[in-house]
Amino acid sequence: MVDMEQRRVAIREFLRLRNDLRIAGWEKKAGLGDGTLRKFLDGRSQTLTDKTYQQLAAAAGVTVAVLQSPSEASKLTNDGSRIVASVPVKSSLVELPVWGVRALENGHWEINPRPIGMTVRPDFLRFSHNAFGIYCTGTEQSPAFEPRDMLLIDPTKPAGFGDDVLFAQDFHDGDTEPFRGVLRRLVGETPTHYLVRQFNPPENQKLAKAEWPSLLYVFGKYSR
Repeated sequence: MVDMEQRRVAIREFLRLRNDLRIAGWEKKAGLGDGTLRKFLDGRSQTLTDKTYQQLAAAAGVTVAVLQSPSEASKLTNDGSRIVASVPVKSSLVELPVWGVRALENGHWEINPRPIGMTVRPDFLRFSHNAFGIYCTGTEQSPAFEPRDMLLIDPTKPAGFGDDVLFAQDFHDGDTEPFRGVLRRLVGETPTHYLVRQFNPPENQKLAKAEWPSLLYVFGKYSR
């Protein structure tokens, strides 16, 4: 039986190593419908067709096996060679872009994916080409996250139960349009909802998966 989660891991690993590749641009180059790959990585679709894999592989200049096997994907560097230790660190990956954020109602945020500044990129995000930082606003997740703490976010890393997550609406990697987000601790799920925890005041909440399709993993923070 094909393990689709392993195939998701393979694509995420490939994206981590290919610093030049963004999901939205890759989909467009492969001639796919908007969101095809993102929906698969988010778990909103359960599979990709053989034809889709062939289109993605051709657009990225790799074999289909690289996109289906984590062990094959991990052997590649960003120029397609086989020596992982030789992966160059681009100058753009020395700094981490900081995106703009504006407080909305109910503890929600409007996030503008246009850099308003740069900060030092932590080592654990060294090869995450689409990682970014945003300043925390509001006290809903205090004391874990305080106002003006900088959240360090990697959209390609899968989130699990117990993780802090920026749940997002209308987020498309590589786009520059603002999107809505809300920071919560992921504690469970049902077929239709994510079960999340707000810290201040303490409250268990539900977020509809159809309304909040993108889970952006919060790797850590720079304290204010």
